Amino acid sequence: MLNITGMEYYGQRNGRYPSPDQILLHRYFRVPPCSYQQILDWQASENKQYSYDRYYYRTQGIFVELGALDGLLYSNTLAFERFFNWTGLLIEPVPSNYVKLVQNRPQATTVHSAVCNHTGKMEFVGSGATAGATENMSAKHRRKFQSNWDFFHRNQYAVSCEPLASIFQRHGIDHVDFLSVDVEGAEWTVLESISFSQVNIAVIVVELDGTNTTKDENCRQLLRKHAYQFDFRIAANEYWYHPTYLKHSMLQAFTSATKS
Repeated sequence: MLNITGMEYYGQRNGRYPSPDQILLHRYFRVPPCSYQQILDWQASENKQYSYDRYYYRTQGIFVELGALDGLLYSNTLAFERFFNWTGLLIEPVPSNYVKLVQNRPQATTVHSAVCNHTGKMEFVGSGATAGATENMSAKHRRKFQSNWDFFHRNQYAVSCEPLASIFQRHGIDHVDFLSVDVEGAEWTVLESISFSQVNIAVIVVELDGTNTTKDENCRQLLRKHAYQFDFRIAANEYWYHPTYLKHSMLQAFTSATKS
């Protein structure tokens, strides 16, 4: 079904990378998938609403985004919601980000929590897009963003956390078309907290930036264990899909398209 393979196809062209939501829409949730040039055409369009209507089948789906920030900045799910009538969960632990998230994405269900393998509290530091849990940060990651943190060790704060499996269960989620994991070093913790026997996830985009290679490889091994296949990588984001669950998502997209 996925007839485009390899980073060499989606690699950088003229200094431009397509964003994750552009790639997901074109590559996985359009029937049939389209070319890289169409991605750049979409990116360059002044009227993205027209581009969606022109190139895509309109469909509905379910997204979950961890590290949702304010719902707009770096969002991997906003396009799905605004142009495709998708619904889903936006999970954000940082209080200042969460206040903006609720305001900016009123149609989505928002969860003010971090994700961990137990129900409790986690120590966080920083704000905005560079905030993160202190226990999950590598030394390299800390050095990378040190200038953006206010008094790193002195301004820690506690946030609530719980397993992603618990969040899914509470909200009645047993199928996810697209899971986005961008949590500043806590990717392994997030994936480990999923009960894969209780939820079918079609596509997972996870940030594995090389600051902790052991953690990155643990994430890959876990995904392979649950029958996910690596598709390609752009910058720090790796794209993994489950053939069976993705086939189901594509069937749903096709059914929706033929009815519209």
